[in-house]
Amino acid sequence: MYNVRGFNYIRCVTCGSARLDPLPTDPTSIYDESYFANSDLGGYTNYEADRELHERNANSRLALIARMAPPQPMRLVDVGCATGYTLTQAKRKQWKATGVEVSEFARGIAADRGHTVFSSIEPALEAVRPNVVTFFQVLEHMARPDVAVRAASEATERGTVLAIETWDRRSAIARLFGPRWHQANPPSVIHLFTREGVSQLLTRNGFEPTLIRATAKFVSFSQLAGVAEQRWGPLARAFRRILGANRLRSGAFSYNLGDLITAIAVKS
Repeated sequence: MYNVRGFNYIRCVTCGSARLDPLPTDPTSIYDESYFANSDLGGYTNYEADRELHERNANSRLALIARMAPPQPMRLVDVGCATGYTLTQAKRKQWKATGVEVSEFARGIAADRGHTVFSSIEPALEAVRPNVVTFFQVLEHMARPDVAVRAASEATERGTVLAIETWDRRSAIARLFGPRWHQANPPSVIHLFTREGVSQLLTRNGFEPTLIRATAKFVSFSQLAGVAEQRWGPLARAFRRILGANRLRSGAFSYNLGDLITAIAVKS
């Protein structure tokens, strides 16, 4: 499809989703402390500095899940939980919440916050037997996302809610920017999904999609500037200097450009 910094993305002729070719052999190795602060690998400018925004985003995601799920005691496994903000907000709602995180650095912070976090999905699913499984902006970073979704299907009962948040390669902004779209960011971003690709991923693993739509999230201006600098160079660096010279650097906005999507599905 296109080449980004020496990495090739190839496109599925059936659903339009794309992935790196070849697939990385160890995609987890980049998620050390540097990924969460001043990353040049598609990570974060300062993940922990945006704590309030992570909490607001987590509450919005959990509220949507609660509206879609039948009233019941919630047992959540959050795959790709990072430092645990979704787990914290879930527990505040009296949900039982357990995480999965491949980053030893992030897993340690989440544990310090009192959370149980596994390094892989299978033991977490076995320990919790969840009725809610979430993949918030993590499937695109996995070499084999189908394996993770299949594991969730095999370990859960009928009626289990599965939620995905990811990026749509066929959105208007993604098509406009092409290989300069901010999510075409290897080596951390392995997969560039489409709505059709997400739907097929769910249905072939026993989940019935009930909602796939564009969604919004809160993003800090400093994170936006950091991502722009990684992708667009000198012009973005000038923008970042402007942010650094005034109070905009501590501001935030609701990102809603149509390329971020949420999918909710139910185990059939």
